[in-house]
Amino acid sequence: MKNVFIWVAKLILAMLVIVVAVAMFVGAEYVVLFMIDNIGGYSYLDNYDTKKHIALWLLVFLVIQTVSKQMEDIKFSFKTKKSKLKNIKQYSNMNELEYLNNCKRTWNSGDANIEHCSYGLVTESAEIMDMLKKHKFYGRDFNMVNLKEEIGDLLYYVHILCDEIDYPIEQARKDNIIKLQKRYPEKFEDVIIRDVEKELSHI
Repeated sequence: MKNVFIWVAKLILAMLVIVVAVAMFVGAEYVVLFMIDNIGGYSYLDNYDTKKHIALWLLVFLVIQTVSKQMEDIKFSFKTKKSKLKNIKQYSNMNELEYLNNCKRTWNSGDANIEHCSYGLVTESAEIMDMLKKHKFYGRDFNMVNLKEEIGDLLYYVHILCDEIDYPIEQARKDNIIKLQKRYPEKFEDVIIRDVEKELSHI
């Protein structure tokens, strides 16, 4: 009920503003015409139709209000876009934890998170394949910007998936390199892999 009263009050206030504004316009016009008639000897006021002029100034007022509202919306939109760009710049030096926390802002937790992430990884990979198909078989330009966006989407799902199974992304990277070292030892002959935790355990 309180909201209804507020709405009615706002409506009455808006109507009063319109009435006052139109009255000011008509009054100002009447004064100008009166001065022209008296100074120049004209007779504009003799043919002055008050109702038509009220309708005219009401239309003018509504047009001004509409244009003003549109300008305010454009100004607000510009400020919002500018603010978003400013916020984007703040993410230029994120670490892994900050990136994960920002990803989780848009993630809806549920019972099928692992399944959801799996579908997401497949879908984003398929989008890359579709882009490559169009480039190779249909002669379309290779969209590097789109490729980078898809890579970012893949990283999003990878980080969320690791978080869901309590598997730190740092550990995932380490385990992957260890697996590659075991699979391709000849590629790591010049690399010394230290187990810092094991070394510290002997101190």
